Amino acid sequence: MLKIGNIILDVPFFQASLSGYSDYAMRTIARDFGAPLVFAGVMLAKSVLHPRIFKGPLFKPGDDEHPIGGQLLGEDPETMAKAAKALRGAGYDLIDLNFACPTPKVVRRK
Repeated sequence: MLKIGNIILDVPFFQASLSGYSDYAMRTIARDFGAPLVFAGVMLAKSVLHPRIFKGPLFKPGDDEHPIGGQLLGEDPETMAKAAKALRGAGYDLIDLNFACPTPKVVRRK
């Protein structure tokens, strides 16, 4: 068993956030194969704060996806904090901060 805050997982593994891959279909497959927690794809904090982008279907977790985590990438602490609050307001159960992704498209964003 694994406990993260008030989330209790019956197995100690979950589907990680994978940039460009962690869409609804992948999260559904991960759940079907036993992942008790799934993550949406990596999200830029400044994109989460952009109303036109954030209201799109890629950002909204499905009602059948809980618990679900959101992973944020950014460099400004204030922007990251605002984005984390926005994700919680959108229905994400857990917020993960990405500080070490080695993917070149992520590294270029600092």
